[in-house]
Amino acid sequence: MGDGLLPHTFMADFIVRDLSRIDEMQKVVRIESIARPLSASALSLSRMQEALAKGEHDIIDLFLRTWNESAMRDARPAFATLKSAVAAEIGEADWPERLRDRLGLAHYDAGAGPEPIALMEYRVEELIEAARHVGAACAVTAPSVLDSGPWPYFFPAPMELDCGRAMARFEIDSDEDLVVELLHVRLTYRREHIAMLGEIRIPPHALALARLRNHHLMALRLASGRYDFGEETPEYGLATA
Repeated sequence: MGDGLLPHTFMADFIVRDLSRIDEMQKVVRIESIARPLSASALSLSRMQEALAKGEHDIIDLFLRTWNESAMRDARPAFATLKSAVAAEIGEADWPERLRDRLGLAHYDAGAGPEPIALMEYRVEELIEAARHVGAACAVTAPSVLDSGPWPYFFPAPMELDCGRAMARFEIDSDEDLVVELLHVRLTYRREHIAMLGEIRIPPHALALARLRNHHLMALRLASGRYDFGEETPEYGLATA
């Protein structure tokens, strides 16, 4: 982490690819677990859903104030994607599980019970303004090897691609199945950023991680034309998860 609210990721010397110049009106979406802010606000998911449906601004503002001002929302770079890249998943009744699997959010496994989540939505121009406020060199960038600790579902993309690509929680068949992965600066959430609320209830299917990573690697090579990129994982190298 850099000084104050500026992570190293958004400092000029560390930026891998500056994606802030993409269409400022592009819509970005991010999945957030809201179990902790709900508890801290003494609210249930159903009560928040009701408040959102009825436009009860006092309830929504209490929740957002509690969430935004707490340590639950720090300045770490936020992983997100373009709304257009996951429009099909968002339109389905089981969108929480579909987005979990499409974006490789394996830590939302519902193992300890249903996981309440929010689909947050905002425009690139809002991220640019947030970056300007904290003195960041850019608002949106691509994830690099420095942006995550050891995590089997994190897979940086080659420089030949314009941005990152999320590793899905299922075996993909071609580079056309890859989904954009972005990193952006912290954004203070407002009412209009809450697009949908839901719950992840179904655990992901057990799959061989080595096969998932090898399928993703193949797709990255096809998409970038870099057939020497990365190294395949031995099928016995990672356990089933």
